[in-house]
Amino acid sequence: MDILTTVRRLIGRRHKITRAEMRDLLEALAGEGLCLGNDCMMSTWTWQPAADGMGLEADTVSPDAARIWANACRDITVISVMASGAIPHGQVRYDEPGRMAPLQHCQLMFVAEELGDHEYDQIGQMRRKAERVLIVSGAELPDPAAPALLPETSLAVRLRKLMRVDGVWDRILDDGILERRDPNDGQSNDPSDKSRYQYRVGADGYLQRRHLPPQHVGDAWRDIGIPEWETDYQDPHDMDTVLYRYWSEQVE
Repeated sequence: MDILTTVRRLIGRRHKITRAEMRDLLEALAGEGLCLGNDCMMSTWTWQPAADGMGLEADTVSPDAARIWANACRDITVISVMASGAIPHGQVRYDEPGRMAPLQHCQLMFVAEELGDHEYDQIGQMRRKAERVLIVSGAELPDPAAPALLPETSLAVRLRKLMRVDGVWDRILDDGILERRDPNDGQSNDPSDKSRYQYRVGADGYLQRRHLPPQHVGDAWRDIGIPEWETDYQDPHDMDTVLYRYWSEQVE
């Protein structure tokens, strides 16, 4: 696999690309043998119960891995691609510039355009770490597997009537997502100061979960941006009452 040849074929001599082009380039490289799975980015794998019944184990690379990597390339997070790699980082890995190994060198590196907004030339520094650096811009790529927004007359209204959540600490959003504020997060008693756990039911019938910062901060964490949805494989009957009711009203 010749990473740079593929880059030249698809990107040419440009050094600025869109986030969608980054995804498409990674998908093309995956088609040529690049492994997009990284154990430190768990959502790049699909997971199944381990053979011994203890925990989970990686099954196959997620078909959505290229989009996950493209969305992770933001602010100071850079995505490096190497022809060879080792577990847990594999052939695709992420770093923040100040945390990169001094001797690290890769064939291809994606950096977010906002990295150039810092006081000194961070992007120029990265050019010493890679044979080709591509600057990525554009909005986050939506999850194609995410359920379409439902009209307020269907799922959201039905769940609100059936679940009787308080609407503050536990609430149903207009798209049917269950949002729960964490009462143990920080010392404030104000619900708006608490981080949020959001839940939805995936196409496979399992709950999916993500952890968001307090609402007044927005939906993005400073270090990782907007977190990906991750599948929660716990037995539904082991869930607390609210989660079990939310799951069962849509699955059973």
